[in-house]
Amino acid sequence: MYILGIDSSTKILSTAVSMDNKTICRIEDSRSERFMSNIISIIDRLLKKSRIELSAIDVFAVNIGPGDFTGTRIGIGILKTFAFIENKPIFGIDSLDVFAVQFFMHNFLKIETVLAKNSPALIVPLLDVKRNELFFSFYTVSYHAYSKEKTIELSANGKAYFLNKFTRNHLIDSESFISDFNKLLLSAELNLTDINKILIITGGTAFNFYKTLKQDIKRLGYNFIFSRKSAHPEAEFLNLCACSRVKKAVGDKSEGNYKAGISGDKLVKPFYIREFFI
Repeated sequence: MYILGIDSSTKILSTAVSMDNKTICRIEDSRSERFMSNIISIIDRLLKKSRIELSAIDVFAVNIGPGDFTGTRIGIGILKTFAFIENKPIFGIDSLDVFAVQFFMHNFLKIETVLAKNSPALIVPLLDVKRNELFFSFYTVSYHAYSKEKTIELSANGKAYFLNKFTRNHLIDSESFISDFNKLLLSAELNLTDINKILIITGGTAFNFYKTLKQDIKRLGYNFIFSRKSAHPEAEFLNLCACSRVKKAVGDKSEGNYKAGISGDKLVKPFYIREFFI
């Protein structure tokens, strides 16, 4: 199963072609807004480097945000056009899910060490969404799925891992973020039995805009890891999210045998924060 993913939700365009959960080729363009006028040629170059035709793509994946208003809309529009022309399914993946998978893969060895000791791991992507606000959610990492609808299944070192997302997203003013964030970590909603034994991995676009955020979080005193390689969402991890969605849609089939029964998302549109938080 070939997956073409585009992430244009930040000023860095990220594109990737994957076969199931393995990346074949990736291309990024960091020339700010210039990539918007060159996005089709970049995709063409990606396909040529991957040595496949657009018609060979089985699934399209796109980051629906929250993110850059113009970039996100352009990426969605192009991928929806491709999906329509080729009559193939498309999946819209939000930025929090992409970052959660990215943090997991970049910090896998540390996470695996913690899980082997029967200690929990928590992933918290933090996004800057302007107006001095941060947007985020919590994901626990485990060997088991808690909820099929809110779970991303990943494979690493021959094992299955599950990122279980808590149901609520959070939008918090930057001035009160640290105190409110700490209250959430200690809340009954998360039900974290021993916060001091939990590995908490965070990162995301918020750290690009709030320069003191890292030091402020460190002062909370918990076991934090800051995912340094994750300043922007990358398409290869977007594709992993799409691969997980496909597996849910068609059931437990072996890799490479997912094509039958893939329906994709009926409606793919930008994820606007303030439609949900008023």
